[in-house]
Amino acid sequence: MKLFKAVFNAVFCFAVFAVLLVFGCFYLYNRDIESGAVVVEESNITEPPEQISAAQSAAETEPYQSDESTDDNISEEESSGFTISFTVLGDCILSSNDGDTREGTFIETAKSQSNYYFFEKAKPYYKNSDFVLANCEFVMSDSTLSKSDKDGTAFWFKSPTSFASILRCGGIDLVTLANNHTYDYGEQGYVDTKNALESENITWGDLNNPIYVEKNGITFGIICTNLSTENYDPMVTPVIEEVVENSDVQILYFHGGTEKEYTPEDWLVNLCHKYADMGVDLIVGSHPTYCALVRNTMARTYSIHWEISAMVPTELPKTVP
Repeated sequence: MKLFKAVFNAVFCFAVFAVLLVFGCFYLYNRDIESGAVVVEESNITEPPEQISAAQSAAETEPYQSDESTDDNISEEESSGFTISFTVLGDCILSSNDGDTREGTFIETAKSQSNYYFFEKAKPYYKNSDFVLANCEFVMSDSTLSKSDKDGTAFWFKSPTSFASILRCGGIDLVTLANNHTYDYGEQGYVDTKNALESENITWGDLNNPIYVEKNGITFGIICTNLSTENYDPMVTPVIEEVVENSDVQILYFHGGTEKEYTPEDWLVNLCHKYADMGVDLIVGSHPTYCALVRNTMARTYSIHWEISAMVPTELPKTVP
């Protein structure tokens, strides 16, 4: 018990001494403040408190400037932020099957309408977009060409080269030719189609020719490909790697899936996830009759069914999942 009391008294005395020491230091500090000077030990400079307050106020209002240089030289325009907008349209078939010119077909209707007519209702929705990308799914040629061989029920779409102006008047400046109809009339039909597009300053792309566009210092790379089966993957993968290396933002526009099916196949979903993991930022698909969104941690995949053509479905599902 005596030992306990001795220890208690020692601790108590030490605590009282510590409190007195703290209050003593506080008193001396306040006395120096009131006398009009604060001693800064590191530099041995004495400044009146009002000057210190003014310096602190100025430091708080001035923007911070780092002495260290950064890897990215950001201009005032970049730091203020900006928006770059893309509109992606679906299958554009400005043609009639096998040159059909009966009343109501596209080719016959085009004879009595201006080139602005066919997109005039849609164009207001995207007229302010920086880039408009569509799937050009028909041949443009003024030559007499033989049809390519096809099995089963098939369609062949060929129009005059002047129809490229319809796309331009519709506000379309980028097109993919990677689909199942641009070779309807063989290699010559494909070449004539590219020439017709170039005459209207429309940039085209296919799997061997990715599209690169630039806006505000940002380079966009667009991969255009068929994706009707997973057998395309060995050809698509190296192109994605190339585009990722040479652009800031990557878009994959594929034409694939199965017509008259209303859910995407597992292999297609898996490939979309793979391409997103490779760095593709946006994946868009056309051709099938379903509208689906495949979510991925790296990108979103949209399947769109928006087309302009003289073809109408004979039947539609009662419900679409």
